[in-house]
Amino acid sequence: MYQAIEMLEQLGLPVSLEQKQALRRMENDYLEQNIIPSLEELIKSEVEDLKYGFHLLVTYQPEEGLSIKQIEKKTVAQASSDIDNQDRKVRNYIRVTYPDGKVTEDNKVWKTLVAVIEYAGPARVEALNIMCGPLNIIQNDPNAFGKFSSPKELSTGQYVDAYSDTKTKFRHLNEINSRLQLGLKLEQITL
Repeated sequence: MYQAIEMLEQLGLPVSLEQKQALRRMENDYLEQNIIPSLEELIKSEVEDLKYGFHLLVTYQPEEGLSIKQIEKKTVAQASSDIDNQDRKVRNYIRVTYPDGKVTEDNKVWKTLVAVIEYAGPARVEALNIMCGPLNIIQNDPNAFGKFSSPKELSTGQYVDAYSDTKTKFRHLNEINSRLQLGLKLEQITL
């Protein structure tokens, strides 16, 4: 399924949130049915002789890798609460449908912002003088935005300030679409 989604993205074809959610469900099922039982079996034989209990926190992020840490019992409740809150966290996305029917939607909203700016033309967007804080949303120097910014490079070598919430990015996209008459259909999606 990963390869199918990557191929669709490479071809510029839309990958829906439903497809991404299906992939996430597939990963969760694989985790519950294969990885957790395997870990239990491996750990069980190693800890049989221990006299006291312990708690492990296992985390995995593709960018950071696998981490296994021993945590205190009082921390278990907090870690469990944090995980529950993370699962309930509301996620906002922006779906952009172009006049030719192509769809852009990514769980990293800044990628959608960059895609629309590239489509519209960075120079045209810069000329709109859309402000993000005290500066134009597009700058030539990534350091112009300050140390707490998250500049993303455009194909022109310029940078867009992506350090804003989804609502602000949606507002910027609407302004770009409206003022440049791009004919885009913009939707804010909450999961």
